[in-house]
Amino acid sequence: MGLASLAYSVRVTGIPRKLKFLKPTFSKYARVFGVTIVAQRGVPIKKVKHAANVIAEWIDNNEDGRADNRKAACYLARKKAILVMPKGPDDMESDAFGDAMDRVE
Repeated sequence: MGLASLAYSVRVTGIPRKLKFLKPTFSKYARVFGVTIVAQRGVPIKKVKHAANVIAEWIDNNEDGRADNRKAACYLARKKAILVMPKGPDDMESDAFGDAMDRVE
């Protein structure tokens, strides 16, 4: 199975309760192999799913559904790795964006 043939089943939802402090800035959420993805309004769900698939393929390159390097995947999860997807580069400069990022542990 080639990389292009496997599309991980990723569910994009609203921001979960445990991350509600991000709601003023972000509206979309996904999680893959312990990596959190948040996206601002205006970022298409298709792009969030694509980003999740890239992460999944990076962590599970042989596409067997398990992390190829369990230590690396556990490290990312333990450190609460997060991929932030702004609408555009100018959105990263806003005070609301900065405030949200300051609150991420």
